[in-house]
Order: sequence, then structure tokens, then C-alpha cells
Amino acid sequence: MKVGETVELATPSGRITADVVGVTEFGRSPSVDGGGTVFFAPDSALDVLGVGSQQYGRILLRTDGSTEDLIEAVQPLVPSNDAVLSGEAFMEHATADTQAFVDFLRPVLLGFAFLALFVAGFVIYNTFTVVVTQRSRELALVRSIGGTPAQVRRSLLGEGFLLGLGASVLGLGVGVALSWGLQWILEQLDVGLPGAGFALSPWTVVITVVAGTFVTVLSVMVPAFRAGRTRPVEAMRESAVDHSGTSAFRLYLGGGLLAVGVVALLLNRFAWSHPLLFGFGAFVLFWGW
Repeated sequence: MKVGETVELATPSGRITADVVGVTEFGRSPSVDGGGTVFFAPDSALDVLGVGSQQYGRILLRTDGSTEDLIEAVQPLVPSNDAVLSGEAFMEHATADTQAFVDFLRPVLLGFAFLALFVAGFVIYNTFTVVVTQRSRELALVRSIGGTPAQVRRSLLGEGFLLGLGASVLGLGVGVALSWGLQWILEQLDVGLPGAGFALSPWTVVITVVAGTFVTVLSVMVPAFRAGRTRPVEAMRESAVDHSGTSAFRLYLGGGLLAVGVVALLLNRFAWSHPLLFGFGAFVLFWGW
């Protein structure tokens, strides 16, 4: 949009045609609110925006002095049913509805985040289990030349720590790059996201790296302790087969979890529909599988 162009606007009084006489900028944002800001001349603003009432919805004042003095000076000039708010009170009132929506959305987003961490941990656990099984002869050789179970466990946990740290940093970088790329594409389409732009706080970096590294190390612990029990004599075998995952206990436990998960999902579908029951059924079914 450039000065001198003619644009069509949808207003409370209907569709109008207007000439662009200036472009505003408020810091890093082109508008003062998330939906965009359009200014009209005072003589036409009431006709366009105040149709039916011919009244101002709000009047914003800026002062270089004391806010309290300005409020005391303005209060007698407005009707008794109108409120005079300070800048802080106005911002709190304006963001109340948005904060309520964010409070509702935050548990949903956190649920997806925890689900992603759980799935990632499960995949890492299975991957390291396969890797340890394939390296059983190598680990047995380490035991045969004097390596202790603790040294075997520490080596695998160290691998998991380095892998988790590197993958977390790489994932954070990819996420930031995708966010910048998405924001750039939306700006090119003239549908940029509202607000002051992309923000990356130090806490976001710390939590991301720590969470990714912790989940990786936690997922590696069981395969690492299982590898510590590798016997030196297994280094002389032609092939090493891991039978630790096949047991009657695991068979009964997995079957029971599958049954509980299926029953919970069926109850959620036909008897009592509730998000917690659905989440419990999906979680148990996943573990049983």
C-alpha cells in the first residue's frame, strides 16, 4: 500500500472507497492493535465508524507529565457513565479477553508438547534398544578386556547425552528458521501476523535444550543398564540375540494394557465422552502396543 492509492474498505456503514494519504508505523508494528489500524479524518470518522450512534467509542490521550494529573483534568469533562483509565488499566482491560483465550489454549498446546516428548522418548528408547542389541558383541568385547558394567553404562549414557544435546540445539535452530520463513511468507502475502514480530526468549532456549537432552538421556537409561549386564563370553558367539524383551510378564502386561485402552476408548465413544477418558485410553493403548 502506497500513498495516493485508492482502496476499498468494509466499515460499519458499508463498503467505502478511500484515498491513502499516509502510512503509519508504531515501532516495529504497522498498527496499534492486532487487527490493523486505519485512521480517518475527524469530520468523516463518525460517519464511517459511528453509524447509528454518532459517538466516539474511546479517546486516547498522551501526556509527557503525570498520568494522575491528566486523569483528574479529564474526569470532569466526560459523562458520568464513561470511565477514564490510565495507560496500564487500559492495557489490562484490552488484553483481558486475549488472556482468557490464551489461558484456555495453553493447556492444549502443553498437551501436544508433552505428547511430542513422550513419542520422541519412545522412539529414542526403541532405537537405542536396537542399537545396543546390534552392538552386543562389541560391548561384550569391552567387558572381556576389563571394562566394568558401570563403564559400559556411562559410555552409552554419554552417547545419549551428546546426541540429545546436539539434536535439541539443531531442532531449536530448525524451529526458529521455520518460524522466520513462515513469517516472511505471510508478510509477502500481506497477511503478516499481528504483534511486535518474532520473539525468542532465553528461557525458551534453555527449556528446549534441557527438555530434549533430559528426555534423550532418560530414554537411553534402560538400554544402557541392560547393556551393562552383557557377559564377556557373548563376544565369542557368532550372533548375539537379545531375549530380554520376550517374557511372560511383558506379554501379560502388554495384553492387559491393550485391553484397558480399548475398553476406555469404547466407553468414551458409546457411554461417557470426556477428554480425560479419551486421553487415558489412548495413552494406555499406546503403552500396551
